[in-house]
Amino acid sequence: MNDGLEGVIAARTVLSHADGEHATVWVRGHPIAELVARHGYEGTVALMWDGFAGPGLDRARIVDELGADRALAFSRLDDWLPAAARRPPIEGLRMALAALPDDSTPAAIAATLPVAVAALLRARNGKALLPPDPALATAADLLRMINGAAAEAHRVAALDAYLTIVIDNGLGTSTFAARVVVSTRASLAAAVLGGYCAFTGALHGGAPGLALDMLDEIAASDDIDQWLDRTLAAGGRLMGFTTACSAFAIRAPTSCAWPCCSSIPPAGASPSRRRSSVGHSRPCNGASPDGAWRPISRWTRRCCSTPSVCRAKPSRRSSPWRVRRPGSPTRSSSRRAAA
Repeated sequence: MNDGLEGVIAARTVLSHADGEHATVWVRGHPIAELVARHGYEGTVALMWDGFAGPGLDRARIVDELGADRALAFSRLDDWLPAAARRPPIEGLRMALAALPDDSTPAAIAATLPVAVAALLRARNGKALLPPDPALATAADLLRMINGAAAEAHRVAALDAYLTIVIDNGLGTSTFAARVVVSTRASLAAAVLGGYCAFTGALHGGAPGLALDMLDEIAASDDIDQWLDRTLAAGGRLMGFTTACSAFAIRAPTSCAWPCCSSIPPAGASPSRRRSSVGHSRPCNGASPDGAWRPISRWTRRCCSTPSVCRAKPSRRSSPWRVRRPGSPTRSSSRRAAA
């Protein structure tokens, strides 16, 4: 008997598809690059919600609904912010979601997040809170509420691209948790809260923090390859190379062609922070001390080149969090060799 879930189809959906064969994610029939270039965040929300949160949704309608519900979320800050402002932002955001009424609409839930993020950051810094501008799109209004002034166009474009790219990732841990909650006929607000709680774990949404720690250690070392050799020899893990559901087409490209990356200039960023923060599965080139962009290491080719299918999570024996030693066969290649 197989003690894992590898290969088991856990759910079917029309929302998204991780296409390992062509190295992209499809959302409602559109590849991510097209969504970034032609639809943006609100347009992609309209595509995802169409037929679920209402018929005939389009970008303009979503901009209006999210804008109005950001104003509603701002009017409810006193319900949770006084206590949440004393907590770390991740915990504060959880409290914001927990304060949502059970009858909250999808737009009200989605609009709560940017308002809460901006309010938590400004409250922690002792700054006055800024009410949302319902006429703006989400990315522009979020940056304005955080910084206190309108953001530069390229920063708005970069954040909008990021929000679009990470809008859906199939059956991940958090979306699975949300499915479990809503399957009990709990409210949508309760399901989103459950999904968010799963997302905050160190092996899910918290993984970027571990990846940043790793990059800081690499930056402090004199030799990247030596650091990687030493870490792998000690049985360590390399964070940030995606999971089995999205570890496709990570083939160390010579340059990152994703449109969102081109809108984030590398100038002024430290080498350890000069990386893609836009949430796509292809690793962008790392920056060397001389500022030239090139693959961060030869290991990017050797550790992260195995395509996979977005089904259930693999068993612990093939955990995506454990890096396969270079040169060792994958499970599929081992089976072929045995055959």
